[in-house]
Amino acid sequence: MKLDYTLTFADYRASVKLHSRQKFSRRVILFVYIWLAPITALLLIVSYLLSPHGELSDGSIAMFAVLLFCVLLPVMHYREVHKQFKQLFPPTRTDRSSSIDIDDERILSGVPGVSEGKIFWPGILAFAQDDKITMIYLSEDKFLFFPTSTMSSVQRSELIALVERNMVRRKS
Repeated sequence: MKLDYTLTFADYRASVKLHSRQKFSRRVILFVYIWLAPITALLLIVSYLLSPHGELSDGSIAMFAVLLFCVLLPVMHYREVHKQFKQLFPPTRTDRSSSIDIDDERILSGVPGVSEGKIFWPGILAFAQDDKITMIYLSEDKFLFFPTSTMSSVQRSELIALVERNMVRRKS
């Protein structure tokens, strides 16, 4: 099965999101990073600003700076993901087309005119898929990904069959 596709920033964000959902620890860290710390910090800032004391000391300014940093964590996370995407596709390369060829022997992943990688099934650690993105893990934090929408329902079934047939089961 050979697929040709063009990656977008939305695809990359979907892969980061799916990756973070694969382990409980990643889900907890992302929840704290994106939701809990910023909301808690924002509530503390608002309560401090609304309190009647009105005095600013060196310690309170430092605390305010730390809380403001926590509020900005989601923005920094978004910018980091965008920076990673730009590293994948530098400004000198406007073509974002890629391809992946999967069969019973190996997986060929390539960017035309730039690079090609061959991975055999024993080198595949895991597989994850949702309605937006399909990921093939080469290691704990290294994966190939492509939009699920590039596959028909028949190709999706074929891919799942290939994965079930060829992926080596590792003992936990």
